[in-house]
Amino acid sequence: MLDVLRYTDANPREYTYLGIGSKNRTNDLAKFTPDLDQILPCFLKDVKKTIRAIHFDPAFSNDYNFLTSYFKAKGFTNDGNVWNSADFRIEVIICPRIFDLEDDFIRSLVTQTIQQKGQLVVQMFTGQELSNTFKKLYGQFEGRDKEYIRQNVLFDITYGTNCHCMTNMTEHAPMLDKNGKFYNFLLFNEVEMLQSIGLHPKMNKFIEIHIMKKLSTVLNEDHVNYRRAIRGEELLFRDKPYRADPEEIMLNLLMSVREILNILNKLGSLTEEKKALFETHSRNYRDMDMYKWYTNMTKLYK
Repeated sequence: MLDVLRYTDANPREYTYLGIGSKNRTNDLAKFTPDLDQILPCFLKDVKKTIRAIHFDPAFSNDYNFLTSYFKAKGFTNDGNVWNSADFRIEVIICPRIFDLEDDFIRSLVTQTIQQKGQLVVQMFTGQELSNTFKKLYGQFEGRDKEYIRQNVLFDITYGTNCHCMTNMTEHAPMLDKNGKFYNFLLFNEVEMLQSIGLHPKMNKFIEIHIMKKLSTVLNEDHVNYRRAIRGEELLFRDKPYRADPEEIMLNLLMSVREILNILNKLGSLTEEKKALFETHSRNYRDMDMYKWYTNMTKLYK
């Protein structure tokens, strides 16, 4: 990986696409249609900049013949480990090895992107969501670097909705503002999400999917902790902003759910029945069977 970083540092590009687990799903070039193409996805056609695509997947080591046919069909030439388009505007680096998310590679690539004033898109095709990785990495930067990342570095063009090996590449692309900057709503807090509703044709749906997942997580983790606290047991989910006090846990849960429902309400996807369910259950949790209460509350995201 260090060789790749040295190369990218010495040879800046305006736009970098990093694909992880991006091996072609078919060896038949005639069947390798745009919906399957994770190597040079169709959204790159709209990028009018110098482009570098970097791919990590150990399965590439077994498929050199396909790659040769694929790139030659596009008019690319090979220079060692790098494939170049005829005008040298696009280059592709194939790394037939496993990618370790815990490695410092991505952080170094993000740092290079800031220093070179470029843009970076990271896409994983293994089924693992990148949102937590992105937020953790984002927290390691400060000041202007953070703002630059929010506008110019994007992890997951599917925004947490479809990041597996069967991703349809014709259905997903980075959401851009009028200046070509990324909408990074996975980094938004609840207030910013509310403010971003309606900014992009796909934004509302992605926000709804994301917020429904968050609602499911909040209800599950906080209510598990609540039940354990009621029984005097050790909390299972410890990375929470509360003590092992049942009432404090429940108040935190209800506050978090209310914030989420406010977003769903603005999106127009919160029914009157669900509003009433939440208001009733925010009052009766002390008097109702804990498990039945939780089951009823899951109807908020079903």
